[in-house]
Amino acid sequence: MTIEAHHLNITTQEGYSQLKSKLLTGGLNQERVNLVLSCVDNYAARMTLNTLCTQENQIWIESGVSEDAMVKI
Repeated sequence: MTIEAHHLNITTQEGYSQLKSKLLTGGLNQERVNLVLSCVDNYAARMTLNTLCTQENQIWIESGVSEDAMVKI
């Protein structure tokens, strides 16, 4: 099993293109990936990822981080 972490803004055209390319050819032997595990930190990124994975029929899991995940003490 191989796990890669990526830190980029997928709501920009460049970030979206990089994500799509990685999704389609970033797996072993340049194949599409098996699973996307989402740990995005905002709604716009979550919807972008949802759109891409739906269009490409890609399995993905959303971590469910809330918009206000920081707790003030």
